[in-house]
Amino acid sequence: MSTTILIHADGACSGNPGPGGWAATVKIDDTGSAGSTVLLTGGAPGTTNNIMELTAASAAMRHVIDTNPGLRGAEITLRLDAEYVLKGLGEWMPGWKRRGWRNAKNEPVANRSLWEEADALHERLKSLGTVKLVYVRGHSKDPENDLVDERAVAARERSRLEHAAWTAPVEDLSHPAPGLAENHVEAAARFRSEAEALGFRVFDDPLRRSDPTHLFSLQTKIGDGNDTIRYFVTIECSDLSRLHSAGGFRATVRNQFFTGDNLEGTAINVSFEVEDPQQALDMTERMWSRMGFGCYRTPEPEEAPVP
Repeated sequence: MSTTILIHADGACSGNPGPGGWAATVKIDDTGSAGSTVLLTGGAPGTTNNIMELTAASAAMRHVIDTNPGLRGAEITLRLDAEYVLKGLGEWMPGWKRRGWRNAKNEPVANRSLWEEADALHERLKSLGTVKLVYVRGHSKDPENDLVDERAVAARERSRLEHAAWTAPVEDLSHPAPGLAENHVEAAARFRSEAEALGFRVFDDPLRRSDPTHLFSLQTKIGDGNDTIRYFVTIECSDLSRLHSAGGFRATVRNQFFTGDNLEGTAINVSFEVEDPQQALDMTERMWSRMGFGCYRTPEPEEAPVP
């Protein structure tokens, strides 16, 4: 029985260009071993979705190559929801090279340097065994694809606060670091208690009722003490182990800001993961202050007519 390697990768971006993030998992099952799964993440403050999709796939391929120098005869599968990457590697590449890196419209291929890198990694991957490129439809409740999508979105939100491209340390999902495998039920209870002590209230979110991972939602409003509300902080708490064994408790902040006051201007949605409710308050305050978003103001009551 040969070694099987399963790669999932995804990218996310807000704007074109804008803050972006990427994530990839590499699962290796070897004969006589229990197998291993690692998570790779990173991002950049000014990028595009296509760049993040390419970066995620390349990072995963590079990880396999760098960590398995003597591997031969492996069965390797890349499962992606990015047709841009799959078709580029599997269909368009020969034509691009033949035409001197110009596409079918005789235009220069966008992101050429990234494509050259991805192509070289793809060819090196083939030297380790057989490589299959498989399309998986996004947001179709595929656990592995959903995981990299969620982590890519979280990386995108971190990139809003970064000043340069970044890459996080490799996370071992099969052997979590000591202290990270805390019982998710206890973690959820502690998080809720700390949030309520900070003024959050638990509320029933009808939009999340159909989500099998949803535990509870929390919300608090931040204002100036008068009639002006700066923003609301909403945290959705989930139990990912209901979807896959590598999951556990997760708290995701999902906020909406407006560039103008009284819900005027452009609506901007932000989301990011936090470890505790105080972090949610601190990061939201930093975003609101730095970006100069608007406020929600309660209008003054009209004066009563004089009889």
